[in-house]
Amino acid sequence: MLDPALLPFFFLLLLYVVTFTPHLGRAPEAWTSAVLKILPVWYLAIYVVLKNIRHRAPHRRQSFQQETIHVSEVAPLKTRFVVGLLISSVGDACLVYRDLFKVGILAFGAAQMMYLLALKHRHKKSRLAWVAVPLCITLNAVLAPGIDEVILNILVFGYSLLIHSMLFYAIAGFESFPSKKSFSAMIGACLFIASDFLIALNKWVIVTPYPEASILMTYYTAQLLLTIGIC
Repeated sequence: MLDPALLPFFFLLLLYVVTFTPHLGRAPEAWTSAVLKILPVWYLAIYVVLKNIRHRAPHRRQSFQQETIHVSEVAPLKTRFVVGLLISSVGDACLVYRDLFKVGILAFGAAQMMYLLALKHRHKKSRLAWVAVPLCITLNAVLAPGIDEVILNILVFGYSLLIHSMLFYAIAGFESFPSKKSFSAMIGACLFIASDFLIALNKWVIVTPYPEASILMTYYTAQLLLTIGIC
């Protein structure tokens, strides 16, 4: 069952959709559009912080050793994820403006680094996770011919390595510790790749049906599922 504390996320997303209808076409290059676009992601960051604070309280009644483990291992991992959410919101804002596309890629690359660090500790085995390697090669092979700028090719390839590494650890985490949370994180990682691939595909290769709606749906669902998986 969905945590009622996540309802504001849907409200903020609905506010953005109703105000600028990004699912029907590109949102205007305006600061108001950028702010409303990132508010749902900001709320997810707040949600993780508040939930972590609530979970810490019972641990204060446990032994000093247990408290030390909780603070030194669990909290920093969630902190990395929160940092990733905030950095990805910078990428969101950059993508509102066409001239900041490259900066947006760099921001999302940094966010993926934080995500994979948050997921990395959760795996012990990684057989199925290796599917991320041929997937990365295949998607890059599809995109590369359409990108006629060397710097962009490098940025896209570097970003692809990071996001597929994040997928690797998300899948490995589910393999190692199957649960609703690890499954949520794995599906979230898959949807994140789907969203970014749709952006690149429509920008450099071919226009797909309802691209804006598809990108919007997969991206915000990915962030939500990753948040649920981390918490």
